[in-house]
Amino acid sequence: MNKSIIFTAHILACVVISIFASGAHSQLPVKSAGETGFNYEINLAANYAARLMETEKIPGAAFFIINEGSVIYKSALGYSNIKKSVKFDFNKTAFAAGSLSKIFTSLAVLKMSQAGCFDLKDPFIKHVAHTSVNAEVNIESLLTHSSGFENCSKLYIEDGSEPQTLKKFTKLHMPGFTAKNIGEKFAYSNYNYALLGVLIEEISKIDFYEYIKNNIFEPLNMVHSSFNIKDKIEKKNFTSGEIEICAGYDINRSGYVECKIKNHNMPPASALITTAGDIAVLASQFFEKEDKMDKKNYIIDNKLLKEIFKNRIAVKNAAILDAYPPIDIMTCMFRHSIISKTDVYFHTGSIRGFSCGLYIIPEKKFAFFIACNSSNTQFRQKLTHFVFDQFLK
Repeated sequence: MNKSIIFTAHILACVVISIFASGAHSQLPVKSAGETGFNYEINLAANYAARLMETEKIPGAAFFIINEGSVIYKSALGYSNIKKSVKFDFNKTAFAAGSLSKIFTSLAVLKMSQAGCFDLKDPFIKHVAHTSVNAEVNIESLLTHSSGFENCSKLYIEDGSEPQTLKKFTKLHMPGFTAKNIGEKFAYSNYNYALLGVLIEEISKIDFYEYIKNNIFEPLNMVHSSFNIKDKIEKKNFTSGEIEICAGYDINRSGYVECKIKNHNMPPASALITTAGDIAVLASQFFEKEDKMDKKNYIIDNKLLKEIFKNRIAVKNAAILDAYPPIDIMTCMFRHSIISKTDVYFHTGSIRGFSCGLYIIPEKKFAFFIACNSSNTQFRQKLTHFVFDQFLK
């Protein structure tokens, strides 16, 4: 086996990136573990994460914990690129976030609704002309995966093929559809968010990528995030060029297998590339703002928070999603679960070579995030379970 891909506890111990290192997002409040009273829990979580990375064969990962609105722990471990021996960096390692992309798409839609561009109960066809989408499918049903559309399997553009516009792709590749229980029955589908991308473009009259960049990334100073897959690889369309595009990995009997980053047919559903530092900035938006706070660094006000965390539909079967946490309710942005009698809102992302998850507890102003460059989703679920066991006692 190539020595460059041998992963041991010794190597892991040598590449821990310092907690609370200075980064691009200095506006985020940061507290030491001692200030929060969580020294014991943080040490347990950090040690468990390192051990779990070894047993689950995870090349690299980044984490953060926010409590009472302040970052109390952040770290990066391992390698973003094994072959090149590049360490995983909390602020500068850009990874593919998969379905975590949907948070940004839903945020754009909810902000448009708040601005009066449309009502969430409006039929999709009211705002998008020349479409064969059923007239009963409304915007809210797309956000909550209750539109009646089956999942679309064509996630990636085939090698050698030219990308299609969102509107053309959604016309040519409409999946199976059942009108029964629209707005009531949960059925996860990337196609829903492809349609929401079409809606954003129709209302804004600009490209989806540009709309998200202009209205979310730039206002939040998320300098290392993009939805444009071509720009990702060429390292363009980022506010700052100081990034390292992370390599993704599968593992087999021979060792690690690097996964090629592919172009996406439905970018609003799955094409985001970002960093842990940027997601920490986003996570800080999901807590209630006090009157004394400076609102200029926020794009989500308290009124919009209520819409984001409003329970929309009950979920009885989510077989294709993670077993932990179990999902029982869907909002217009997050999945919901009750853990230790506490409301947890979350969204995850999994594509070949990458896995991540963002977990929010609004009432405690608590957030946990994990990202790794591995297809192994068990690592994310096990670590999340451990963190909640420690912090939600």
